[in-house]
Parts: sequence; C-alpha cells; structure tokens
Amino acid sequence: MTMTREEIEQAIEGAGWQLDGGFAEEMLVGNDTTTSILAPQWVWGIDDPVFEIWDEERNLSYWVRAIPTPRRAKVLLEEHSGPPEEERGNPYNQDE
Repeated sequence: MTMTREEIEQAIEGAGWQLDGGFAEEMLVGNDTTTSILAPQWVWGIDDPVFEIWDEERNLSYWVRAIPTPRRAKVLLEEHSGPPEEERGNPYNQDE
C-alpha cells in the first residue's frame, strides 16, 4: 500500500509517537522516551513502505512494515533487533 508523507505522519502520531520535526526534509521521526520510529524519505510514496524502529540507548534497530505503538516497538526490539547496519527485517536490504 502506498502512503504519502502526510499519511505516514498521521499514522505515526495515531500510533502514539511524538513527531520530531528536526529532520523533516530527510525523514520523519517519531519519538517515545528512548525509542524512535524512522520513516526515511525513500519510503514516502512507495508501494509497501517500511519503517525502522530504533532503541537509542542500546543502538539497536529493527525494520517493520506497519507502524507499531511505542509499547509494541519495544517488544519487537527485544525480540528481533540488531545493530542498525544489519538492517534486520528490511526487505529492501540487499545483504539479506
């Protein structure tokens, strides 16, 4: 399903994240204490977008196809995360 930038913003806020406008031209960032969700510019408007959830304290991440709540993101990070460079869960990662 294709999502516009505005639809992604609404979905991030609707899931309970606080939008951080600091990187608005490059990516959308939703924050919740030490956990974030990232929607890089390259996913805006593509079919089947993906989003990176990130644990800032432990520098661990995991890619998801649907925007989770902050609570669910923490569970997914506990179960599946790895170093950001591994891009775990990212179907567009060429190394998987």
